[in-house]
Amino acid sequence: MNRVYRLFLYSLLISFFIQNIFSSERQPSLSQLHDLAKKRTAALVERFDSAKKNKQLREAISLLDEMLKLELPPSSRDLFYMCRSLRKVDCTLFKARIFEDEGNAGSAMDLYIRSGNNKDYLRLKALSGQSIEKDITEKGQRLSAIEKSYYSNISDFAKGEWQKVSIQESTPIFMKFYSYLMLGNIDKAKVILQDASSANSFTKLLEYKRMKAIMSYAENKQYEALPVFKEVLKYDPSDRVSLRFIAHIYYRTGWFDRAEKIYEELISSEWRDTELYYLLSERAEMRVRNLKISSATKDAEKIFKEYPDRYDFIVQWIGWLTEYGKKDLAEKHITRIPLDKGPYFESLRYYVQGIIFENNFDLANAVVYFDKAYSAYKAVEYRDRVDIIREAEKIRERGKKTTNVDCRGYSFISADTGWIMALRPVKYYFKKENDVFRLMLKLKFIHDKELNIGDTASEWSRSISSTWSKEGLKVEANIVEGDDPSYINIEVQPWPSSFYLKRVSSHQWSLLTPYSVIDHEAGHLLGLNDEYFEPNKNLSSNNRGRLMGEPDSIMRNMLYGTPQKRHIQFILSSLKCFK
Repeated sequence: MNRVYRLFLYSLLISFFIQNIFSSERQPSLSQLHDLAKKRTAALVERFDSAKKNKQLREAISLLDEMLKLELPPSSRDLFYMCRSLRKVDCTLFKARIFEDEGNAGSAMDLYIRSGNNKDYLRLKALSGQSIEKDITEKGQRLSAIEKSYYSNISDFAKGEWQKVSIQESTPIFMKFYSYLMLGNIDKAKVILQDASSANSFTKLLEYKRMKAIMSYAENKQYEALPVFKEVLKYDPSDRVSLRFIAHIYYRTGWFDRAEKIYEELISSEWRDTELYYLLSERAEMRVRNLKISSATKDAEKIFKEYPDRYDFIVQWIGWLTEYGKKDLAEKHITRIPLDKGPYFESLRYYVQGIIFENNFDLANAVVYFDKAYSAYKAVEYRDRVDIIREAEKIRERGKKTTNVDCRGYSFISADTGWIMALRPVKYYFKKENDVFRLMLKLKFIHDKELNIGDTASEWSRSISSTWSKEGLKVEANIVEGDDPSYINIEVQPWPSSFYLKRVSSHQWSLLTPYSVIDHEAGHLLGLNDEYFEPNKNLSSNNRGRLMGEPDSIMRNMLYGTPQKRHIQFILSSLKCFK
């Protein structure tokens, strides 16, 4: 290696080393920034004590105001007592802060008004989800257009009306990020996240970490998100956003007791009507998915009573109950959706009625109600439901329900104790005893150790065995350990995040997947194909040559369908291929 080349390499290495040093200096760790923020706070407190001791009242008051703007200010109660230690000083603002921190929003807002602090009054009222348009007109004469937009955005954001949030340069970064995320604009949310990654202050870096964890959660990287949320809580124990997402992750990964504890803590201390609604709604969903229907119903009844105009929740509630096999209970709530509140709510009523008819295998009435929903409100999903049913029925009428099996596609080998192992196109064992074929699926469930699978695998096994054992066929779905080429590997994942919903498949199940859907997926393990119409344009090619099943076929209606006689005949015919 010549000398010039060596010098060139050394210069690159030195450049790289220096660059890393400066990079680390530009972006210190959260711990370092936290310590710096604490030192700034301690320095101001020391200056305040000195000003008070020297009877420099104006300086002391100025320092109190400055402390409110700190990244790590003293607690609201400490600030109040510091203010009270000064003679003849109005401490109303600091008392209001105590009420706000303790959840007494009404008293806090009264004190903000009394202290002449209209901005904090507007902020707190907006956070509570109340309308502030009148207040902006009456109390916001001195507000700039940007400030008025800011407070309106807080109100819309608190109410979950993401589409109303005006995304401007002055809009707080977290509000922009979360609004884009909730509107499904993941790419724009990622751009904001990238812009925030160069944060160089404690609060900004803490906010970036929180957003980064939310994005990981949204992308179903829930195990990556959890430690970041916990890191945020280490520095901000009262961060309700991180606590809520940790509760989400716990229940989506099977740790229901942990999630229940967090939700109970959040709900019991929550004072904002909008936030309380979302917490109750999330816990109701979790309880339905954990099959704790009576507990979920209590949350739902509280929402019906306290938030009678949240008809969107009624639709969600009916959907959750329907998905988890409580169709009869779901049907009782349909009349809660009014027909006299405008076309949108009228359409929701007809739509959920159509869903019930469809799951009762009454496709004629389902189409009638989906059509009525679309006539009332031109939503694409209403029209799509009609098109799906009609197209599927056209294909079904043209198709032939054959139980013939092409034995050339199967291969077998003899196994121990009289069992025969099918190798292709499925993997199972079978043998005939008297007039009954015993078929054994060996299911090996693969999952991260962080996933609390509990008794779920046993319940899946029981449900599969019960559903598919009929007409001279006895299915045994057995859970196995270890490695063996005859095992069917099933990857078990957390329930998908509320941002990206992911379909399960024959070899990839989610922890809270309804048992009826698991039974449908087991049908694939027995050699059966899907029998429903694919509305997704990317998947529409699947419809070519596909047999569309009867409305009550489990391979078409995976929530309420059952195995058809032809399904069992098909499986039995495949077993007879071994001669």
